[in-house]
Amino acid sequence: MKLTSIPQLYRNLRRGREILRVLRRYGLADWISRTRRLPLQNWIKDRSGVPLTQYTRSQRIRMAITELGPTFIKVGQVLAARPDLVGNEIAEELKQLRNEVSPDSMEVVEATLAEELGPNFRKHFRHIEPVPLATASIGQVHRAELMDGQRVVLKVQRRGIEKMMREDLDVLEGLAQWADHVESLAIWGPSDMVRQLMPMILRELDFNRERSNLKQFAQILESDQAEIAIPSVFDQLCTRRVLVMEEMVGEPLAKIFERDDSDTTGESTEMTRADLPPELGRTLARTYLRM
Repeated sequence: MKLTSIPQLYRNLRRGREILRVLRRYGLADWISRTRRLPLQNWIKDRSGVPLTQYTRSQRIRMAITELGPTFIKVGQVLAARPDLVGNEIAEELKQLRNEVSPDSMEVVEATLAEELGPNFRKHFRHIEPVPLATASIGQVHRAELMDGQRVVLKVQRRGIEKMMREDLDVLEGLAQWADHVESLAIWGPSDMVRQLMPMILRELDFNRERSNLKQFAQILESDQAEIAIPSVFDQLCTRRVLVMEEMVGEPLAKIFERDDSDTTGESTEMTRADLPPELGRTLARTYLRM
């Protein structure tokens, strides 16, 4: 291990211990699962009481990431799109990761809005729905209505998430430097992987980047407004930790591939990509290339 990695592990000792405890637990389960004759097969269990050895290695990786919390869930979601780094099997498993985090209370959300938009932030909103529309690793989204009646969605950064993520990434960088010297782990290029991931994740902490991207996409796709809609943003209500954009109601693209045929059998059939309407396919391809 490089000496430079030691301060990174000890700088956030408490969190480092938590991370190491989870990694050790799932790592031991991985070892036990390959040693069939040990009398410890059912010793380490998940929260439901199911022995971890009954899961595949890829499943245990996903479970460990989920248990480690928001930062690692975000890392896992990024890695899900990088089978070149983690392999196809693990990448497919990581696609199942969800942002299994509890939302901030409305009081905490309002405190963040007061810090970002000023103590009189309520003058901009007729109503903010207290129950989040969605909760993710970095932020949560609430439906809201501006004073002029415009329906919007309000994205607010989770309280303390930047500090947590920087601490976790600091520990992760130290662990990666250690892993570089473990033969079975070095083949993954841990330090190189972390160096690629860190700036990608930290950029997401600045909502101004997302606002800029929305405006840039709208400009690029201006000639395709009949087919592509980009939500407008309200610059005067946007900050590094708050993003307010036009509410757009729609259906996830994945739903197109889940068609429920109302035939007499009551059976549902799944749409294949070959069934994708040609017009939609052309629009998606053209939009992707233009962006």
